[in-house]
Amino acid sequence: MMGILLYAVLYLLACAPGLPIGWRIFGRRQPIGWVAGALTGCALSALVFWVPAWFGVAHPLAFGAAWAVLTTGTWVWGRGSSRDPIVNLPVWTRVDTRWWLALLAIVAVFVILPFSRVGEPDETGARRYRAYFTADFVWHMAMTQELARFELPPVNPYLAPEPIHYYWTYFMVPAVLSGPASAPVVSTETALKFTAIATALLMFSVIFLGTRAVTARSGAAFAACLLALMAPSWEGTYTMARYLANGASFAQIAQEVRGLNIDAVTNWRFQGLRIDGLVRSMWWTPQHATSFTFGLLALVTVAAGAITSRRLMLAAGLFLALSVVMNPFLGAAFCVIHGLVVLWSMARGWLSPRRLIDQALTVGPVALALGWTVLNQMGGGAGDAVTIGWGGLGANAPILTLVLSLGGLLVPAAIALWPDRRVPMGQTWVAIPAFIVALGLAWFVSLTDIAWVGFRAGNIFQITLPMLAAVGVARMADRSRAAAVAFVTVLVVAGAPTTVIDTFNAQDVDNREMGPGFRWTIPISTDQQAGLRWIRTSTPAGAIVQADPIVRGRDQWTLIPSFAGRRSAAGQPISLLDTPEYARRSHAVHALFGEADVEAAHREAVRLGIDYLWIDDTDEAAIAERWRTRPDLFGTPFRRGPVHVFDVRPVPPARLP
Repeated sequence: MMGILLYAVLYLLACAPGLPIGWRIFGRRQPIGWVAGALTGCALSALVFWVPAWFGVAHPLAFGAAWAVLTTGTWVWGRGSSRDPIVNLPVWTRVDTRWWLALLAIVAVFVILPFSRVGEPDETGARRYRAYFTADFVWHMAMTQELARFELPPVNPYLAPEPIHYYWTYFMVPAVLSGPASAPVVSTETALKFTAIATALLMFSVIFLGTRAVTARSGAAFAACLLALMAPSWEGTYTMARYLANGASFAQIAQEVRGLNIDAVTNWRFQGLRIDGLVRSMWWTPQHATSFTFGLLALVTVAAGAITSRRLMLAAGLFLALSVVMNPFLGAAFCVIHGLVVLWSMARGWLSPRRLIDQALTVGPVALALGWTVLNQMGGGAGDAVTIGWGGLGANAPILTLVLSLGGLLVPAAIALWPDRRVPMGQTWVAIPAFIVALGLAWFVSLTDIAWVGFRAGNIFQITLPMLAAVGVARMADRSRAAAVAFVTVLVVAGAPTTVIDTFNAQDVDNREMGPGFRWTIPISTDQQAGLRWIRTSTPAGAIVQADPIVRGRDQWTLIPSFAGRRSAAGQPISLLDTPEYARRSHAVHALFGEADVEAAHREAVRLGIDYLWIDDTDEAAIAERWRTRPDLFGTPFRRGPVHVFDVRPVPPARLP
């Protein structure tokens, strides 16, 4: 517990550098100023932590010094700047606070419940991980531990010694704050859980506070955010209706949906887009959540402020730049949205064409952020994976899948589009270009992972539509509060089954059934835990430890990098952009494990740079038996039950050419 409290203090300190910036943009008396400041501070801390790591002086004192310089600079700047905020917002009241805290309480339930069971032991002592947590959260453990080596650019732990092409900025903070491996403050797993929960609360705070900022209606903003959290998708209701129509009982339905990816019904039923709910961003992709939250802050800044203000343009540029460093794809999408907002403002005469040159204040920070991602090789190879044009998942039942995935938000948002003088759309119109960009991405852009763009487009839909949805709810409330309550209640009831089922399944580590090609719950046995612990404590930090990636498939594909904290020469990382090299090396390693000639297997291990080989009950027992016959080539420094760790002995001098 003391470690968690210490980590919490360190996390708050990491947020501190951004507070003067948030206050300067939105004001001290506005919670969004504090929330935006905390997010900005955490992102800036990640960037300054990079500096000592890049220059090879990665030490707690160096990280502390970099943070101190940053914090001193922002706080001195904050004291010397004007007290008038750049964006003037409606006065905050106690009623607004109640709505905000009520929403955060609900968010906390949905995010903490699944995290509380991640890695929970069963009756045998095996630690259990629900599938999809292994696809994201568990691989984030590998990414964070790789960053904690502070060798930049970081190495790909599934393709060592190649660099990893991934936007890893979010993980820099837990990598530093969790402490050195020799004396950790908390485990990597605990650090990631804490940081993800904090990110979820900050994300939904921005959605609520941003919606309230452009509508001045906290009750309507709460209703819209509740729909975005609990009830955007009708896939659960649709699925239950189909089961009932086929004569299934409620008990049978409960059993069926327990083994169903409920938020992907549009894909497996219609082969259409997969749009995940925001709860999945809280559990599995907080790095994306951080990026689109900064994008939303930029949009709210422009919507609620005076677009002719140069200071405002610089503030929007800062938020867009931080969105880019967290996820270049989402950051670029929000840059396009910002550009459409500017062009529309010019077309309506709200912005003079002569002021277009001032947009350099927005473009400048974004260009620097893009250069930083290039320097760190974050996007290598991504351009070759992009396909533009009508086709892919977006072309299959495009309207129906969109309605099923987002109906709970689309219906009230549509009401906002109808002209109404009593409750005008106001500045919430900025959600329209966001909708257009998201729709264009969903329908016309795809990657090698054909579902990925739909996920990210879905993020944009779900964090910007609440602005319009709040206007729709407010219009109904002004006519009849009872009718508005009934309307929102119906939408929540229609959408809640998807989120409730998804949340139950996410925490259900008691489900030991087989899923589509993988187990719904992945156990790490006590023997495996002992072997992984031995590797972590008894092998060099830079050792290459290899398991057979082919036989593990989607089950324990990240076992060594995540739980032993060691790199592998080959792997099949299902959460990274697929390239031919993963398959080539994985098949080479698989052939090594199956090689009957022990000397040939040893030569291949040496060629691939492997220091240790891992065998457990997933592999054939005959492999370990073969290798034990040649202790001159494969030593056995660890053995427990079916788990063997072999060290690859150096080539004897007589065998050197």
